[in-house]
Amino acid sequence: MKLTSSNTKLSELKEDVWYFIKGGFGQSSEFTGIKIKSNWIYIKFIGGEFEKEFTMTFEYSQRSLNAIWQYNSQEDYDYPIDMDIGTLEWVNDIADIPYVICMDLGYSNKYVIEISNPTTKLSDLSEGKWYLVEASTNIINGVTGVKREGNWIFVKCIDGVLEKNFTNKFEYSRQSLNELKHCYFQCKYQHILINIDDFNSAKDIAAILYAMCNDDNFNKKHTFVLET
Repeated sequence: MKLTSSNTKLSELKEDVWYFIKGGFGQSSEFTGIKIKSNWIYIKFIGGEFEKEFTMTFEYSQRSLNAIWQYNSQEDYDYPIDMDIGTLEWVNDIADIPYVICMDLGYSNKYVIEISNPTTKLSDLSEGKWYLVEASTNIINGVTGVKREGNWIFVKCIDGVLEKNFTNKFEYSRQSLNELKHCYFQCKYQHILINIDDFNSAKDIAAILYAMCNDDNFNKKHTFVLET
């Protein structure tokens, strides 16, 4: 792992590229990964007391930092919000506050988001609960939400170039996935195993689902249903 100087300014980072520095004083991780994507800052805790990597993101805006500071000290954020001023060290120093927010199940917010591990198996999901994972590079949204209810998988496209969230669902069955696969790739789906398929499987077909939902010539009777 190549480490970057903690004094590196956020404006110097390449979009959607991870940079790594040593963990800060407020966390028990060995390293902290940081990247910027649109107007969001992503943070990844690696090693130390973290047996599994933990990833979260927060919006880099006045309203977001106000909410974070209000949670921590009941005050608004009263410092410059400027990527030419903010550094990797600054992100590292405040990272413990968004982490505590993610762990606080009794606190509702929309500016700090825990990002699930993309290799999480669909069989490990609690039914009816949304999980958020970074979107694939080939689709138009920034974050993908995944939820399982019975034999249906819900996929929500969030942020990116979308003006509003777009949600669809597909039946997790051989008939449904064969139809989906054949429509765009003229082949059959290889396996239907909920203890093998993971978030990567669900989000990688999100672009196909999005296209099919907007294709008026395609019969949607059992493959998926657009959720309004």
